[in-house]
Amino acid sequence: MNMEDQEAAGWDHVLSRTDLKTDRRILLVVSEGLTVLREPRPALVMMAVTDSSGERFNLGEVLVTEVEVSCNGERGYGIAVGDSAVKAMAMAIVAAVMKGENTAVKRRLLKLLERIKRSSRQALDVENALYAATKVDFQMMVKK
Repeated sequence: MNMEDQEAAGWDHVLSRTDLKTDRRILLVVSEGLTVLREPRPALVMMAVTDSSGERFNLGEVLVTEVEVSCNGERGYGIAVGDSAVKAMAMAIVAAVMKGENTAVKRRLLKLLERIKRSSRQALDVENALYAATKVDFQMMVKK
């Protein structure tokens, strides 16, 4: 995997948590030079997981949406869990732009992705604080 692919893959975790409105904002970053090579389509992929003893097993098939685009000559592939053509398209655009030479578009996209990442991190911190408030200290329950 080359550097651009690694950089694009690093955003997959952030993009997997975005809502439809945010995904659409990503689509708007690329206004020219975008071609859909393979329309969004549903697919099934096998989900492999690791159990508590470290053994890997196939949990089952998961519905995904996949799409392939070209942005100014660079190809990008996007795959999103569920029936989510817009999310898959956003992921494909990020992959293509990160590989591309258009630094102006890349800069705009990175600026947007950084804002999304900060916002997502803040929301996760709030959620984690709510969970932490319910934490039980079992040592306190032990009778002496």
